[in-house]
Amino acid sequence: SLMLLLITSSWLFVPSMGQSNNRVTMNNDQKLRQFSGLLDNAGINAGTALTVFAPTSDALEKWRNSDPDRFQKYMQQPEFFPNLKHLLEWHLVTEGAYLLNEIFDGSRERMENSQGNITINQQVKTIDNVPSTAFVQPDVATAEGVLHALSEVIIPPFLGADMISQLLNDRSDVFALTNMANLALHVKLEDRINAMYDNGFTFLVPPNRRFNRAEIDIPKMLSPEMYNYTRDFVLCHMIVDSYHEAQVFAINEDKPRGEEQFLVISELGTHLWITTTEDMLRFQAQEVLVPDLPSNNGIFHIMDYPLFPPYTSDFAFFTAIATNHD
Repeated sequence: SLMLLLITSSWLFVPSMGQSNNRVTMNNDQKLRQFSGLLDNAGINAGTALTVFAPTSDALEKWRNSDPDRFQKYMQQPEFFPNLKHLLEWHLVTEGAYLLNEIFDGSRERMENSQGNITINQQVKTIDNVPSTAFVQPDVATAEGVLHALSEVIIPPFLGADMISQLLNDRSDVFALTNMANLALHVKLEDRINAMYDNGFTFLVPPNRRFNRAEIDIPKMLSPEMYNYTRDFVLCHMIVDSYHEAQVFAINEDKPRGEEQFLVISELGTHLWITTTEDMLRFQAQEVLVPDLPSNNGIFHIMDYPLFPPYTSDFAFFTAIATNHD
Protein backbone atom coordinates (compact mmCIF):
# COMPACT_ATOMS: atom_id res chain seq x y z
CA SER A 1 0.00 0.00 0.00
CA LEU A 2 0.98 3.67 -0.31
CA MET A 3 1.20 3.98 3.49
CA LEU A 4 3.54 0.99 3.68
CA LEU A 5 5.71 2.48 0.94
CA LEU A 6 5.98 5.77 2.82
CA ILE A 7 6.83 4.04 6.09
CA THR A 8 9.45 1.88 4.37
CA SER A 9 10.96 4.85 2.55
CA SER A 10 11.17 6.85 5.78
CA TRP A 11 12.66 3.93 7.69
CA LEU A 12 15.66 3.89 5.33
CA PHE A 13 16.91 7.14 6.81
CA VAL A 14 16.46 6.58 10.52
CA PRO A 15 20.01 6.70 11.99
CA SER A 16 21.10 3.17 12.72
CA MET A 17 23.94 1.79 14.78
CA GLY A 18 24.34 -0.80 12.00
CA GLN A 19 25.25 1.80 9.40
CA SER A 20 28.43 3.86 9.20
CA ASN A 21 28.22 7.62 9.39
CA ASN A 22 28.96 9.83 6.38
CA ARG A 23 32.64 10.30 7.20
CA VAL A 24 33.35 6.62 7.84
CA THR A 25 31.41 5.60 4.72
CA MET A 26 33.57 7.89 2.57
CA ASN A 27 36.81 6.86 4.27
CA ASN A 28 35.95 3.20 3.65
CA ASP A 29 35.59 3.88 -0.09
CA GLN A 30 38.94 4.57 -1.75
CA LYS A 31 37.44 6.73 -4.48
CA LEU A 32 35.80 9.03 -1.88
CA ARG A 33 38.66 9.38 0.61
CA GLN A 34 40.07 12.49 -1.05
CA PHE A 35 36.78 14.36 -0.73
CA SER A 36 36.46 13.22 2.88
CA GLY A 37 39.97 14.46 3.60
CA LEU A 38 39.16 17.86 2.08
CA LEU A 39 36.14 18.16 4.37
CA ASP A 40 38.30 17.29 7.39
CA ASN A 41 41.01 19.78 6.43
CA ALA A 42 38.41 22.53 6.01
CA GLY A 43 36.88 21.79 9.43
CA ILE A 44 33.56 20.73 7.91
CA ASN A 45 31.49 18.13 9.74
CA ALA A 46 30.08 15.74 7.16
CA GLY A 47 27.63 14.50 9.80
CA THR A 48 25.50 17.63 9.40
CA ALA A 49 24.40 16.46 5.94
CA LEU A 50 21.34 14.33 5.34
CA THR A 51 22.27 13.96 1.68
CA VAL A 52 25.94 13.94 0.63
CA PHE A 53 27.01 14.46 -2.97
CA ALA A 54 30.55 13.07 -2.84
CA PRO A 55 32.82 13.69 -5.86
CA THR A 56 35.15 10.79 -6.56
CA SER A 57 38.90 11.23 -6.88
CA ASP A 58 38.41 11.01 -10.66
CA ALA A 59 35.87 13.85 -10.44
CA LEU A 60 38.35 16.02 -8.55
CA GLU A 61 41.03 15.22 -11.14
CA LYS A 62 38.60 16.17 -13.90
CA TRP A 63 38.00 19.52 -12.20
CA ARG A 64 41.77 20.04 -11.87
CA ASN A 65 42.27 19.40 -15.59
CA SER A 66 39.43 21.69 -16.62
CA ASP A 67 40.53 24.66 -14.49
CA PRO A 68 44.10 24.07 -13.25
CA ASP A 69 44.81 27.62 -12.09
CA ARG A 70 41.73 27.89 -9.92
CA PHE A 71 42.10 24.33 -8.65
CA GLN A 72 45.65 25.08 -7.51
CA LYS A 73 44.65 28.30 -5.79
CA TYR A 74 41.69 26.73 -3.98
CA MET A 75 43.65 23.69 -2.86
CA GLN A 76 46.99 25.25 -1.91
CA GLN A 77 46.59 28.94 -1.09
CA PRO A 78 45.14 30.00 2.28
CA GLU A 79 43.83 33.21 0.69
CA PHE A 80 41.27 31.08 -1.17
CA PHE A 81 40.12 29.05 1.85
CA PRO A 82 36.57 30.55 1.88
CA ASN A 83 36.15 29.66 -1.78
CA LEU A 84 37.10 26.03 -1.19
CA LYS A 85 35.02 25.81 2.00
CA HIS A 86 31.91 27.11 0.26
CA LEU A 87 32.43 24.70 -2.64
CA LEU A 88 32.74 21.72 -0.29
CA GLU A 89 29.74 22.73 1.82
CA TRP A 90 27.68 23.06 -1.36
CA HIS A 91 27.82 19.24 -1.65
CA LEU A 92 26.17 18.70 1.76
CA VAL A 93 22.37 18.94 1.72
CA THR A 94 20.96 19.68 5.14
CA GLU A 95 17.18 19.69 4.60
CA GLY A 96 16.47 16.07 3.73
CA ALA A 97 17.75 12.64 2.72
CA TYR A 98 17.00 12.20 -0.97
CA LEU A 99 17.34 9.05 -3.04
CA LEU A 100 18.18 9.50 -6.71
CA ASN A 101 14.63 8.83 -7.88
CA GLU A 102 13.32 11.33 -5.31
CA ILE A 103 15.64 14.05 -6.58
CA PHE A 104 14.36 13.70 -10.14
CA ASP A 105 10.74 12.72 -9.53
CA GLY A 106 9.50 16.16 -10.57
CA SER A 107 8.37 17.22 -7.10
CA ARG A 108 11.18 19.65 -6.18
CA GLU A 109 13.26 22.39 -7.77
CA ARG A 110 15.99 22.82 -5.18
CA MET A 111 17.81 21.24 -2.24
CA GLU A 112 19.02 23.37 0.65
CA ASN A 113 22.57 23.39 1.97
CA SER A 114 24.30 25.70 4.44
CA GLN A 115 25.27 28.15 1.67
CA GLY A 116 22.09 28.29 -0.39
CA ASN A 117 20.18 25.96 -2.67
CA ILE A 118 21.26 23.43 -5.27
CA THR A 119 19.01 23.88 -8.31
CA ILE A 120 17.32 20.81 -9.78
CA ASN A 121 16.41 20.95 -13.46
CA GLN A 122 13.77 18.28 -13.81
CA GLN A 123 13.57 18.55 -17.60
CA VAL A 124 17.23 17.84 -18.37
CA LYS A 125 17.89 15.94 -15.11
CA THR A 126 20.69 18.01 -13.60
CA ILE A 127 21.65 19.37 -10.20
CA ASP A 128 23.37 22.67 -10.94
CA ASN A 129 26.06 21.74 -13.50
CA VAL A 130 25.99 17.98 -12.83
CA PRO A 131 23.81 15.58 -14.90
CA SER A 132 22.03 12.58 -13.45
CA THR A 133 24.40 10.36 -15.47
CA ALA A 134 27.21 11.51 -13.14
CA PHE A 135 25.68 9.58 -10.21
CA VAL A 136 28.13 6.68 -10.45
CA GLN A 137 27.13 5.14 -7.11
CA PRO A 138 23.78 6.48 -5.90
CA ASP A 139 21.69 5.74 -2.83
CA VAL A 140 24.37 4.62 -0.36
CA ALA A 141 22.65 4.49 3.03
CA THR A 142 24.52 6.03 5.98
CA ALA A 143 23.71 6.61 9.63
CA GLU A 144 22.77 10.23 8.87
CA GLY A 145 20.94 9.70 5.59
CA VAL A 146 22.10 8.93 2.07
CA LEU A 147 25.25 9.45 -0.02
CA HIS A 148 25.70 9.68 -3.78
CA ALA A 149 29.12 9.26 -5.39
CA LEU A 150 29.51 11.66 -8.33
CA SER A 151 31.85 11.66 -11.34
CA GLU A 152 31.73 15.48 -11.43
CA VAL A 153 32.22 18.29 -8.90
CA ILE A 154 29.22 20.53 -8.28
CA ILE A 155 30.31 24.11 -8.91
CA PRO A 156 28.19 26.58 -6.92
CA PRO A 157 26.77 29.27 -9.24
CA PHE A 158 28.51 32.04 -7.28
CA LEU A 159 31.92 30.42 -7.85
CA GLY A 160 31.25 30.38 -11.58
CA ALA A 161 30.23 34.04 -11.62
CA ASP A 162 32.39 37.15 -11.57
CA MET A 163 32.14 39.54 -8.63
CA ILE A 164 30.16 42.27 -10.39
CA SER A 165 27.56 39.75 -11.59
CA GLN A 166 27.19 38.49 -8.04
CA LEU A 167 26.56 41.97 -6.68
CA LEU A 168 23.93 42.58 -9.34
CA ASN A 169 22.25 39.24 -8.59
CA ASP A 170 22.94 38.89 -4.89
CA ARG A 171 21.85 35.61 -3.29
CA SER A 172 21.31 37.27 0.11
CA ASP A 173 17.73 37.78 1.29
CA VAL A 174 18.86 40.58 3.61
CA PHE A 175 21.02 43.00 1.61
CA ALA A 176 20.86 44.48 -1.88
CA LEU A 177 24.30 45.29 -3.30
CA THR A 178 23.53 46.81 -6.69
CA ASN A 179 24.64 50.37 -5.86
CA MET A 180 28.31 49.47 -5.60
CA ALA A 181 28.13 47.28 -8.72
CA ASN A 182 26.55 50.06 -10.77
CA LEU A 183 29.11 52.61 -9.56
CA ALA A 184 31.94 50.25 -10.53
CA LEU A 185 30.43 49.69 -13.96
CA HIS A 186 29.94 53.43 -14.44
CA VAL A 187 33.63 54.18 -13.86
CA LYS A 188 34.75 51.13 -15.89
CA LEU A 189 36.44 49.22 -13.06
CA GLU A 190 34.73 45.89 -13.69
CA ASP A 191 37.77 44.34 -15.39
CA ARG A 192 40.00 45.13 -12.41
CA ILE A 193 37.39 43.88 -9.95
CA ASN A 194 36.81 40.65 -11.87
CA ALA A 195 40.47 39.91 -12.67
CA MET A 196 42.25 36.85 -11.29
CA TYR A 197 45.11 37.94 -9.00
CA ASP A 198 47.85 35.69 -7.61
CA ASN A 199 46.58 35.96 -4.02
CA GLY A 200 42.96 36.83 -4.63
CA PHE A 201 41.01 40.03 -4.31
CA THR A 202 38.94 41.71 -1.58
CA PHE A 203 36.05 44.06 -2.31
CA LEU A 204 34.39 46.00 0.52
CA VAL A 205 30.72 46.43 -0.38
CA PRO A 206 28.24 48.55 1.60
CA PRO A 207 24.65 47.43 0.97
CA ASN A 208 22.27 49.83 -0.71
CA ARG A 209 20.59 50.95 2.49
CA ARG A 210 23.94 51.93 3.99
CA PHE A 211 24.39 54.35 1.09
CA ASN A 212 21.09 55.87 2.18
CA ARG A 213 22.23 56.11 5.78
CA ALA A 214 25.44 57.81 4.66
CA GLU A 215 23.30 60.24 2.60
CA ILE A 216 25.15 59.36 -0.61
CA ASP A 217 23.31 60.63 -3.68
CA ILE A 218 23.69 57.78 -6.19
CA PRO A 219 22.31 59.70 -9.23
CA LYS A 220 24.80 62.48 -8.48
CA MET A 221 27.63 59.93 -8.18
CA LEU A 222 26.69 58.70 -11.65
CA SER A 223 26.83 62.18 -13.19
CA PRO A 224 29.73 63.15 -15.53
CA GLU A 225 31.07 65.86 -13.19
CA MET A 226 31.44 63.31 -10.37
CA TYR A 227 33.19 60.67 -12.48
CA ASN A 228 36.67 61.05 -10.97
CA TYR A 229 35.38 61.17 -7.41
CA THR A 230 33.17 58.12 -7.99
CA ARG A 231 36.14 56.23 -9.42
CA ASP A 232 38.20 57.09 -6.32
CA PHE A 233 35.28 56.06 -4.13
CA VAL A 234 35.14 52.58 -5.68
CA LEU A 235 38.94 52.20 -5.72
CA CYS A 236 39.25 52.85 -1.98
CA HIS A 237 36.98 49.80 -1.39
CA MET A 238 39.22 47.51 -3.48
CA ILE A 239 42.20 45.53 -2.14
CA VAL A 240 44.41 43.25 -4.19
CA ASP A 241 44.93 40.07 -2.12
CA SER A 242 42.24 38.21 -0.26
CA TYR A 243 41.77 39.11 3.41
CA HIS A 244 39.19 36.68 4.74
CA GLU A 245 38.03 36.64 8.34
CA ALA A 246 39.97 33.61 9.59
CA GLN A 247 43.16 34.83 7.95
CA VAL A 248 42.90 38.30 9.49
CA PHE A 249 42.31 36.89 12.97
CA ALA A 250 45.29 34.56 12.51
CA ILE A 251 47.53 37.49 11.54
CA ASN A 252 46.46 39.45 14.62
CA GLU A 253 46.28 36.63 17.18
CA ASP A 254 49.71 37.23 18.77
CA LYS A 255 49.38 41.00 19.02
CA PRO A 256 48.72 42.79 22.34
CA ARG A 257 45.10 43.25 23.28
CA GLY A 258 43.75 46.47 21.80
CA GLU A 259 46.43 46.51 19.08
CA GLU A 260 45.07 43.80 16.80
CA GLN A 261 45.53 45.67 13.55
CA PHE A 262 47.65 45.87 10.42
CA LEU A 263 47.88 48.19 7.46
CA VAL A 264 47.15 47.47 3.79
CA ILE A 265 46.91 49.73 0.76
CA SER A 266 43.70 50.13 -1.22
CA GLU A 267 43.68 50.29 -5.01
CA LEU A 268 43.30 54.05 -4.64
CA GLY A 269 46.67 54.03 -2.89
CA THR A 270 45.20 55.03 0.46
CA HIS A 271 46.04 53.44 3.81
CA LEU A 272 43.48 51.03 5.16
CA TRP A 273 43.61 49.51 8.65
CA ILE A 274 42.28 45.99 9.16
CA THR A 275 41.46 45.31 12.81
CA THR A 276 40.05 42.57 15.01
CA THR A 277 39.77 44.39 18.33
CA GLU A 278 36.82 43.31 20.50
CA ASP A 279 36.67 40.17 18.31
CA MET A 280 35.12 42.19 15.52
CA LEU A 281 36.48 42.31 11.96
CA ARG A 282 36.66 45.89 10.73
CA PHE A 283 38.16 47.67 7.75
CA GLN A 284 39.08 51.28 8.46
CA ALA A 285 36.97 51.14 11.65
CA GLN A 286 33.86 50.01 9.77
CA GLU A 287 32.32 46.73 10.88
CA VAL A 288 31.95 43.80 8.51
CA LEU A 289 28.31 42.70 8.58
CA VAL A 290 28.70 39.57 6.42
CA PRO A 291 32.25 38.29 5.78
CA ASP A 292 33.83 36.05 3.19
CA LEU A 293 31.33 35.90 0.35
CA PRO A 294 33.28 34.16 -2.41
CA SER A 295 33.31 34.69 -6.15
CA ASN A 296 35.49 33.06 -8.78
CA ASN A 297 38.46 35.38 -8.12
CA GLY A 298 38.30 36.29 -4.42
CA ILE A 299 35.85 37.47 -1.78
CA PHE A 300 33.72 40.43 -0.88
CA HIS A 301 32.64 41.61 2.56
CA ILE A 302 29.31 43.32 3.20
CA MET A 303 30.22 46.45 5.15
CA ASP A 304 28.38 48.44 7.79
CA TYR A 305 29.25 51.80 6.22
CA PRO A 306 31.01 53.17 3.12
CA LEU A 307 34.56 54.49 3.08
CA PHE A 308 35.24 57.95 1.67
CA PRO A 309 38.18 59.17 -0.43
CA PRO A 310 40.55 60.88 0.06
CA TYR A 311 40.10 60.88 3.83
CA THR A 312 41.10 57.24 4.23
CA SER A 313 44.69 58.23 3.49
CA ASP A 314 44.69 60.59 6.46
CA PHE A 315 43.94 58.00 9.15
CA ALA A 316 47.17 57.46 11.10
CA PHE A 317 45.63 55.72 14.12
CA PHE A 318 42.96 53.11 14.58
CA THR A 319 39.65 54.05 16.15
CA ALA A 320 37.19 51.24 16.74
CA ILE A 321 34.00 53.06 15.84
CA ALA A 322 31.13 51.31 14.12
CA THR A 323 27.38 51.50 14.36
CA ASN A 324 24.85 48.72 14.16
CA HIS A 325 21.70 50.60 13.27
CA ASP A 326 20.31 52.20 10.13
